Amino acid sequence: VKRTGADLTVVTYGLMVHYCLQAAQTVAESDDLDVEVVDLRTIRPIDADTVLASVEKTAKLLIVQEDTGAVSIASEVAAIVAESGFYNLDAPVARLTPPEIPPMPFSPNQEAAYIPSVEEIASAMRELAGA
Repeated sequence: VKRTGADLTVVTYGLMVHYCLQAAQTVAESDDLDVEVVDLRTIRPIDADTVLASVEKTAKLLIVQEDTGAVSIASEVAAIVAESGFYNLDAPVARLTPPEIPPMPFSPNQEAAYIPSVEEIASAMRELAGA
């Protein structure tokens, strides 16, 4: 757990950890949202116990990754929570991922448009908190 919180859980890994921590700070200051950020650190095995404990505490889950959503770490985490933590949820599991297109663009401008930004993550946090 990189940041403790009580209002919602964000599960992420890699570069998105840094973006999610920035977004959590933003919504804490602007919207008084207390966001818990869980860094998976490894994707095999996934630390299901930490994810489930966090979801049990916050009752809301947002999964953020820089890979597309289909057949991904985000879908695996969502499945784990659906199977073992469903009754702890107050809202559907939310995922924020890039669009379902083939490989990430190489151009810096296109890459910036492709990967979820801090602003998009903060917006998804606000939306889920209001659910």
